[in-house]
Amino acid sequence: MKKLSKILHLLGCTFLLVQLSSCELLDFDVDSDLAQIAAQMKLNFDTAYVYKGYTLNVLPVFEPDSLNITDLYYTSGDSTVVEVNMLTGKIVAVGAGWTKLYAESVSARIKDSCTVCVMEPWDVTQAEYPYETVFYADMTVKGEPLNENMVVAAFVGDECRGIGEALEFHGISLMQMRVGGEDIYGNKLIITPSEDNNDNEEEEEDEEDEEDDEGEKEDDKGNGQDEEDEDIWDIFDDDNEGGDEGGDEGGEDVEPTPPQKPQTIVFRCYDKKKLKLYEFILPAGFDGATHGTLSKLYKIDFK
Repeated sequence: MKKLSKILHLLGCTFLLVQLSSCELLDFDVDSDLAQIAAQMKLNFDTAYVYKGYTLNVLPVFEPDSLNITDLYYTSGDSTVVEVNMLTGKIVAVGAGWTKLYAESVSARIKDSCTVCVMEPWDVTQAEYPYETVFYADMTVKGEPLNENMVVAAFVGDECRGIGEALEFHGISLMQMRVGGEDIYGNKLIITPSEDNNDNEEEEEDEEDEEDDEGEKEDDKGNGQDEEDEDIWDIFDDDNEGGDEGGDEGGEDVEPTPPQKPQTIVFRCYDKKKLKLYEFILPAGFDGATHGTLSKLYKIDFK
């Protein structure tokens, strides 16, 4: 009887194991593990452009999309450029520059990263310039018209020299862009202290020359024809003195200053919603002229 009871007990255990191996709960656990091992994650942008001082939420996209991984942690490659909340992925742009943002889940063994570029807010640093290159343009982004989320600015070097203004005349939509420059080539004029001193010295010398000329005219007053002759010789003497001074510095042998090369103008279009930046480098540099008319707008297509 004891042997029979042991045999029945073994048969019962075997039957129980077979039932457990086909249980739906056991199948769900195995499938879930396999899903997490094969899971993929991608952040919602590859490169994001954002103004300094702005905030942004980084969101993960999972594959398959039915996954809900909660142990996701975020870190910033440079906290002086971007600060990030480790748990929520909310970032704050604190300083101009480039950095990487990382997201990782330990349990699901997945991770991804993206690039963040923080820009200084676009603004013209000098309100008025003595020279302008003006554009009346038809602007598009990859062939599509600009929308209300897009801002356009003109840059000379790293300096913002103009902000685009959307206009409409007689049913024609266009972008007006005024690009400022301190000289005809778009350069910034830089006056060094030494140049200021030289200018002051030249002004003082000119005043002394004027006083000498007035004194000579008073001495020669009333001499009739002699006064005219002396004035003529004074002119020749002034020319000779100028030539001697010029000779010490090279005089007429000095090569004329070659014309400066116009500064390159770069148009940038920023999509504040998609956090994308587009550029268009103008083939013609700053020339102080007006480009485009209502009948023939200057064509710019950002790529």
